[in-house]
Amino acid sequence: MKGKIMQKIFYYLVNRCLNLLHSYNINQMNLPTKYKIKKPITIEAHKKIILGENIGINVNAILIGWGGIEIGENTLLGPNVQIYSITHDYTKFGEELYKGIPQKVVIGNNCWIGGGTLVMPGVNIGNNSVIGAGSVVTKDIPENVIAYGNPCKIIKKRFEV
Repeated sequence: MKGKIMQKIFYYLVNRCLNLLHSYNINQMNLPTKYKIKKPITIEAHKKIILGENIGINVNAILIGWGGIEIGENTLLGPNVQIYSITHDYTKFGEELYKGIPQKVVIGNNCWIGGGTLVMPGVNIGNNSVIGAGSVVTKDIPENVIAYGNPCKIIKKRFEV
């Protein structure tokens, strides 16, 4: 009985510390006036991340912003979305391998990035596009399309005119 109480106290304290850490990272960002971010979230290089108005970021998102990340207005990121804006030169060895190569990621307005999606360095996703859950986005995606898969491919236009 006493062990279960101690375990609950331990988990409560760990959870509280993680929330404080994530709150610090989020509060250090230049946030829009209207946004919804569900914690926990992992952020690196918060000063290089630009978020548009009315953005929604779900739990466990990872934003590695060393190369710059811009996310447009009214865009939603599902749970466990990972956005990387830095890569490494795989032809190097030793300490040279650790030197990052920044590559900016831009996600347009009114986009929906499904849960578990990986957005790789240097990718641009156009306005009004939807990326299906679990996708690995390695190349640019134009505006007004639905795309998904590994690697992510355009499936169809989002809006038929």
